[in-house]
Amino acid sequence: MTYYNKVKILGLMNTGTNLIKKTLHNYYKIDEFVFNPWKHTWEIDTNVIDKECIYIIMVKDPLYWILSMMKVKYNGMHWDSNVQHGVLYDNTDNIHIYNKEYNKKRLLYHENVKTKVFDNILLTWNYFIKMYLNISNPKIIIRYEDILLNPEKVFKNIDYYIERKNKEKSSKIQLKKSKSFSDCRNLVEATKFYTNKENRIKSFEKKDIEYLQKYISIDIMKLFNYDLF
Repeated sequence: MTYYNKVKILGLMNTGTNLIKKTLHNYYKIDEFVFNPWKHTWEIDTNVIDKECIYIIMVKDPLYWILSMMKVKYNGMHWDSNVQHGVLYDNTDNIHIYNKEYNKKRLLYHENVKTKVFDNILLTWNYFIKMYLNISNPKIIIRYEDILLNPEKVFKNIDYYIERKNKEKSSKIQLKKSKSFSDCRNLVEATKFYTNKENRIKSFEKKDIEYLQKYISIDIMKLFNYDLF
């Protein structure tokens, strides 16, 4: 069988892109990690095919992803600084969820890509995932949750496309934090957090959930076997 030795990683911020890269580097024979375009790019030509490259695409349950995005603001994503919940409903203001003036504050945008402006953070999640699904290049789509809870499944899938450095050595996910510059969890902390399903919704109020239900892509949720509400 012919293996890929050229890898391109894609994924939204806080979906495990650093974690999967370090894992691939530790256990697999990879000659090149492709950095152009940026792994969090907002625009990618989905029709470009590099037959020598395999795409590794990271996804995360959108509710958990929003909780991650609420911890820190990134250069690539901007929203009104007065909005507590990263362009979701602001619990402190008691402003009606469909208030037009408040909705303007929910606008999420890229600092440089001015054409990409979304009404809320859920629409960015929908947009990115649909873009990834339309990529024509050979690809492996990995759920962040599976890295924590079902790593054997993840490694088995990768093994089909990329050769291991040592086939006798079992692969493991690193225990330490994958980022040194943000408040992310290590493997033990993350596993504990993501295995408690109450953590998924307890930070959202009823109106938050109504807002999520209105904008989330049900088809994508079902495709990745994510629970609804």
